[in-house]
Amino acid sequence: MNDKTQDLAPNDKSAYFVRPSVSISQETVKTLVVAGVDPQVARIDLEAPKLVLAVNESWSSERLLVGELEYKRFLTLHLWNRHLPFPLVPTVLIDGMWHAHILDTRAYVADTTKLFGSYLHHFPYLGFLDPDSIRLKQEAFLKFCTLYEWTFGESYLRSAVSLHERV
Repeated sequence: MNDKTQDLAPNDKSAYFVRPSVSISQETVKTLVVAGVDPQVARIDLEAPKLVLAVNESWSSERLLVGELEYKRFLTLHLWNRHLPFPLVPTVLIDGMWHAHILDTRAYVADTTKLFGSYLHHFPYLGFLDPDSIRLKQEAFLKFCTLYEWTFGESYLRSAVSLHERV
């Protein structure tokens, strides 16, 4: 840092990195567990990433509730099915919540390491390279939908309609 930039720097750089003081409620955890989410996954605190989605992406409260449920079901499927011969392909809604979680880097690393023993990587390129890749992504998504239905007892499309029917 030179003399010019020294004047711009705050005395305490950590002031820029204060996480919002919101946290997941026990009622939300219970609701998620009743909806089939693994208890360990249900306790992951996504309140700060949800706040970012609400403010920066204009997600409605309904979209945030359903997005959290579906993302946590996605993580539950990862946790309960670690050795699948195909990738779990997220929907746009799940992917949006996943990206918000990943951008909360410290929390994401801690959360996924606690759940899986290591960082859960995101591979966004399946389906973009060529027709075979597109076909593989479609097949993997259909397998994901089948696994979802077997696990949670409802079709993925049905589950995305409304969280309020379960609370």
